[in-house]
Amino acid sequence: MDEKQVCEFCGKKIPKNQKPLYQKNKKTGEQKIMCQHCFASVNNMEYSEFQKRKKRFTMGIYGLIICLVAMLILLYHVMV
Repeated sequence: MDEKQVCEFCGKKIPKNQKPLYQKNKKTGEQKIMCQHCFASVNNMEYSEFQKRKKRFTMGIYGLIICLVAMLILLYHVMV
């Protein structure tokens, strides 16, 4: 990451203290680098809010899996 990264949407340099974000095209598979400001304008939410929602969703899925496993264990003990 020695070279300076530039946002492909607005053309501004991405500061060193910011993580560059990537937008992937599903059809072609190419990735475009974008800054957090352009991410907010494209997705209508700040990057920090996106991170919170992603983490909350992941923890919800883990919780669901743990509950299902616990239910299967209880069902097994009831049947045996």
